Amino acid sequence: MPRSSLLSGVLLLLAAAACLSGSAVLIAASGVAPVSAGALRCGLALVVLAPIAVAEQRRRGAIPRRPLVCGLLAGVALGIDFSCWNVSVVEAGAGVATVLVNVQVIVVPALLWGLDRVPAPPRVWLVAPIMLLGVGLAGGVLGAGDHAPAPRGVLLGLAAGAAYACYLYGIRRGGPSARRWPIGVLAAACAAATVTATGIAVVTGDAELPATARAWLMMAALALFGQAAAFALINRGTAQLEPDVSGPLLLLPTVFAVPLAAVVLDEVPTLAQVLGCVVVLAATWYATRRAGPRGAPTDGHVRAPAAG
Repeated sequence: MPRSSLLSGVLLLLAAAACLSGSAVLIAASGVAPVSAGALRCGLALVVLAPIAVAEQRRRGAIPRRPLVCGLLAGVALGIDFSCWNVSVVEAGAGVATVLVNVQVIVVPALLWGLDRVPAPPRVWLVAPIMLLGVGLAGGVLGAGDHAPAPRGVLLGLAAGAAYACYLYGIRRGGPSARRWPIGVLAAACAAATVTATGIAVVTGDAELPATARAWLMMAALALFGQAAAFALINRGTAQLEPDVSGPLLLLPTVFAVPLAAVVLDEVPTLAQVLGCVVVLAATWYATRRAGPRGAPTDGHVRAPAAG
């Protein structure tokens, strides 16, 4: 794959990070119950994605079974991710929850190694803890005061990170044919995530609809930018990059959220948050600089073909 594909994948994930950076602000502004917010986020996104997916299938035919099944299973994981993480933010704090959900930077390479025998370069295991430290600082962990995160919130945050990693792995397992039906696969994932999150909301008694027009507007914006646009970009970008490159780039929403909160919420970032942003950006630059196109050897390391 030419070097231009590497640059294209990086730019796609940078755009996705920008779209995702406002998700926490929109959820907080909506006032919707955490699990219900996850269900609405995916359900409303289908309003945009469904007609595009239908048009896509008319042009290219029905989606093959493998990417469709992988998309549906990935969507179940995504519904669990949103449900667990939204509650973790409340119970463990936004900073701690942000660190925990980003354990995907370690779990995705572990899944590829354990299930598909696709080894990750050694630098992944060295740099990943530094990345998580940077995410924690940027997320405001040091500013959390004396309030200890609730154990359940920590466990839910870890579950969210594992589920997010399963989503990314599932989309990758869809194989090359999934790239011909990107919106159809994403729509299938959103449908499965909607059903999953709705089921969790009903079981936990967290099911509710937005109470005001403003809340509906916040959820619609989240669905459009933080779901439909962001995950379309993520699915396309990760298909063009190795996991050791896409993983660090998927940490950037936390960095982008810091200046956004300063502008929208007048939250002046602390020195620790600024330092955390610098650490994440430096680690991401290192991972991207050291990378080659997908499937190409880098640093003398010969990789097995990526899953799918």
